[in-house]
Amino acid sequence: MLPSRIYHCLYKEPEGDALKPTCIREVNGKEDTYLFAATVLTKALAFSFSYHNGEAVCNGGIEGTPDEWMILCGGQETIKKPRHIRVYDFPSDGFEEIKDARQCVSRNSVPFSRTRLIFETRDIDDIMRAGLQIFVLKDEIHTFCHEQFYTETDFMNTEQMLGHIWQTGRAQLLNNARNINASPVLLDKMIKHTMITPDNFTL
Repeated sequence: MLPSRIYHCLYKEPEGDALKPTCIREVNGKEDTYLFAATVLTKALAFSFSYHNGEAVCNGGIEGTPDEWMILCGGQETIKKPRHIRVYDFPSDGFEEIKDARQCVSRNSVPFSRTRLIFETRDIDDIMRAGLQIFVLKDEIHTFCHEQFYTETDFMNTEQMLGHIWQTGRAQLLNNARNINASPVLLDKMIKHTMITPDNFTL
């Protein structure tokens, strides 16, 4: 069941008078052009970066919390890139839920007149304060995604993969490095599923 209001994030200037369906995907067995929205704020904030030009790799929810993790590539170049992040919320009527994804879709546009601007920033630190956990890769996206350790068969779960890329120095958890709202639930899960200990769990 969807919440009464849902979220959509823009990391560049709004265009036109509505949020429009632009993503051609197969959702719940039907391929179409969809407008995606998130059911929690942190899922929307994971789209403060582009997944189409090599800035972001993937994201996912932290079980038992409303928080989300994501993996960025490009290091400081991505972190320091100027951006103006806006999150809008609006009624969920007309949207279809995607199971276990914290997302929903519609084939229809949502006029800006039906939305509220509820979050706005130019500062990545604000995104982390709102609950997003950001891992920053030292590798470029094509290197990381073709590494054998990234395949699903290599790990029992996501937390083991995240712990591994941190422990091996492939990535840093920006929240931890800047001491901004690092999720204790995520830290605990990564410690349990890797060889990481509290003593070597710092950057």
